[in-house]
Amino acid sequence: MEKNHPESPARLAACKKALQADPSISGRLQWKNAPKATKAQLARVHDKSYISRTFALSPQEGIIKKAVDAKMNPHTLSSALHAAGAQIAAVEDVMKGKTKRAFCLVRPPGHHASQDSAAGFSFFNNVAVGATHALEAFNLKRIAVIDFDVHHGDGTEKIFYNDPRVFFWSSFQHPHYPHVTKLDGHPPHINLAPMKKGTGSREFRHLVETQLIPSLMAFKPECIFISAGFDAHKDDELSSINLNEEDYAFVTKAICKVADKFAQGRVISTLEGGYNVKMLAASVKSHVKALDPKFQHSLTDIISAQTRKFKTLLLSLPISMLAIAIRTLPVAAQLSRFILAAWPSTLVLNVCMMLFPLELMRKMREQFKTRQHENYCLKTDNDIKKLTQSQLEAFEIGNKAANSYSAHLGSFFSWPAYRAPKAFYAGIAASESKNNVLISRVMARLLKNR
Repeated sequence: MEKNHPESPARLAACKKALQADPSISGRLQWKNAPKATKAQLARVHDKSYISRTFALSPQEGIIKKAVDAKMNPHTLSSALHAAGAQIAAVEDVMKGKTKRAFCLVRPPGHHASQDSAAGFSFFNNVAVGATHALEAFNLKRIAVIDFDVHHGDGTEKIFYNDPRVFFWSSFQHPHYPHVTKLDGHPPHINLAPMKKGTGSREFRHLVETQLIPSLMAFKPECIFISAGFDAHKDDELSSINLNEEDYAFVTKAICKVADKFAQGRVISTLEGGYNVKMLAASVKSHVKALDPKFQHSLTDIISAQTRKFKTLLLSLPISMLAIAIRTLPVAAQLSRFILAAWPSTLVLNVCMMLFPLELMRKMREQFKTRQHENYCLKTDNDIKKLTQSQLEAFEIGNKAANSYSAHLGSFFSWPAYRAPKAFYAGIAASESKNNVLISRVMARLLKNR
């Protein structure tokens, strides 16, 4: 592509740098150079005449327009062949048991390329090449392709539209490029999930939980492919959807759970869109960590994620309810300290539920805890630097005890954590393992040394 084009080599360089610089994940990654896909492998997906035209159009110098939004320079064809070839190599490694998960860090993207045309920076449909290779070379019967790029994977849809062996699910901003005109009336294996402008974390996660996962579970795929586009991020200039890195981790983990149940854990992901380089690197790192079945988040990751999570939850309430909840906070806080310092807010708000509608009070109570814990997030973040070696060691014990990828609030809320912000996060992490002995050990050490 020409200089300053959004689909640039800087995208891959930033992602690779971010992954290699993070000690929590870098040591678990095996980097491999992608081979070029052969014409025979491409021909499983694309018309032979289209393949021949694409090879013939590759320029020796300068830039040509193969389509309005698919331009070629002397290096484009080689890059496109390597991008498709990465899928072939990933399928081989995953299906032969060398690894359970693979992420193809490639460009150009591919999900807009159909059987006979290039579009949207795409020349060969990488994910379709990989999925078809899995079907044909390994005799699989059911493949799933999940596309959460902000732009609909129209090329992938066209390729698999008449192939019931392939479950296809695509979430995308609508209306938006490529300007989908038919949202329903598709075969059962073709699933479209349009999102209106301004859609955020809550709505996206609801789509995943209520539409994607139930349909995917019913299909029982033997291998899952992901068209991982990260341009639905709130900081991407080419969209108007407001997702963040944690949302990409959320959908990735949800997909992996289905893979663990039906597909022997086999997941192959490939990069599609994402054009704000800083955002893309952070999102890819979050996605890759979620793909790793043995990854454990560091304490810094947990604090960062939880702090952002609380702010998102607070903003998700209706304005009227938020105003009521905030006005109630000072009174509830004062009463709780007066009545029972050991269980602040919870007892008082539970009693108040007799006087207010149940749903309203439930949300008020949740938001009170959210604000209270967010304050501890911010305080503890600054206190981390002051911890003694024994405290840091205790944090690590709690962190390593977490069986899931991240810690979640709600499972650990007691007076020691309330009284000691430093103990709070160790308690959260340790509680994930439901190991009371370990929790006690962590809490005792932290309270002794604080």
